[in-house]
Amino acid sequence: MMNIVTAESKDKVLSWIISEAKYAKSQSFKRRELAAFLQLDISTLDGIFKYFERLNFIADFSLNYHIYSFTLQIEASDFISRGGFVGQEFLLLQNLDKLLLEVDHLKPELFTKAQTITTIVANISQAITMFLPYKSFDNT
Repeated sequence: MMNIVTAESKDKVLSWIISEAKYAKSQSFKRRELAAFLQLDISTLDGIFKYFERLNFIADFSLNYHIYSFTLQIEASDFISRGGFVGQEFLLLQNLDKLLLEVDHLKPELFTKAQTITTIVANISQAITMFLPYKSFDNT
């Protein structure tokens, strides 16, 4: 079974961190209680916290068997105020849809342009052969 961490799960954890932790102050929270409260398994929650550290949402992250410790960074609230992971995913999908529409719009134009270029090349080839002297390869 594949364990996929969804945008919704990451937003839920990040929103909880922002609501419970204080900026620029080391915080500690019990792992099992937090995992149960957020309805996530501990390994998923561990991974999310490590990911948040790489994104600079939290700093000085450490975990031991019982406790998460970290310092909340302002980047966390900036990110969540811009829509969080769900908003980021939505924008990505919107941009992909827009790109697909543009490609669909360009397809007929590209085909028409390719036909035009092919016709021009054929006409140029025909004109060139009209101006080239005819050489016979028959030496008789």
